[in-house]
Amino acid sequence: MKTKLKKWKRISSKIVYENNYYIVIKDKVLLPDGTKYNYYLTNRKIKAVVVLPVNAKGQLLISREYRHPVGQVIYQSVGGKVEKGETPLQAVKKELKEEAGFQASRWELLGNFYANPSRTGTIFYAYMASGLKKVKAEPESMEFIENDFFSQPQVENMIYEGKIKEPFFMAAYLLYKIKGRR
Repeated sequence: MKTKLKKWKRISSKIVYENNYYIVIKDKVLLPDGTKYNYYLTNRKIKAVVVLPVNAKGQLLISREYRHPVGQVIYQSVGGKVEKGETPLQAVKKELKEEAGFQASRWELLGNFYANPSRTGTIFYAYMASGLKKVKAEPESMEFIENDFFSQPQVENMIYEGKIKEPFFMAAYLLYKIKGRR
């Protein structure tokens, strides 16, 4: 891609806050016009996964979970962080079992995408899982999750009607639909 845009130069970087889930970083940067600027970001280079489990009928598994920042139970994808020493495939298999109580015999990498490149370097790896077998779910202590299967027309109506608002599910679903046409 040709561009005349120039990269910003990082002068310094400092972790302002950190816990098990979140890091806030303050970068002092030099902008292309010579201006110095304090830029705040989160989780510089984290990998995460999202999975679209598809059953034998072609239905997609979607989770529901209360999300405190928006104060609502929302429809969302199954997924999570890739831990240190894990591959994205290992992580997505773990998340499917933990959050949804399924194992899959077939896995396909659909693609990857940035979570929010204006504030984080987190990259998501989207997978499709099929050949599903029900197992015992093992959610983390703060995860209270319900899961249901929906047909593709139902999923598309839910997105259109604003019932599904989670961008990671929508990005993974778009990759799934594009891959199915190639």
